[in-house]
Amino acid sequence: MIIPMMGFAFALLVFGGLASLVIMADPNRSRWTSAAFSMFFGGVGSVTLSLLLAFIGSLIPGSGLWEGLGFFGGYALGGLGGGALGRSIASRRKDRINS
Repeated sequence: MIIPMMGFAFALLVFGGLASLVIMADPNRSRWTSAAFSMFFGGVGSVTLSLLLAFIGSLIPGSGLWEGLGFFGGYALGGLGGGALGRSIASRRKDRINS
């Protein structure tokens, strides 16, 4: 269960990063800026926050419940937060590409 989730997050990182590079090089593809940046930053946010919350959960004594909740909750919150951050960065970057 964990391996496919991590694979999806890393696929978002790879495909979003490559798409961002293509969009920055070719101004004709600027309409895809929001999707590419949201994918990239969503992947970064989900991987970072899930590993951080899993580490914090491992420091709490007791069962591994906090570690699991932190790991899975980090994917949801990190993906949403990173996607929102990527969308805001993309809107500013899109204006710069079109000018």
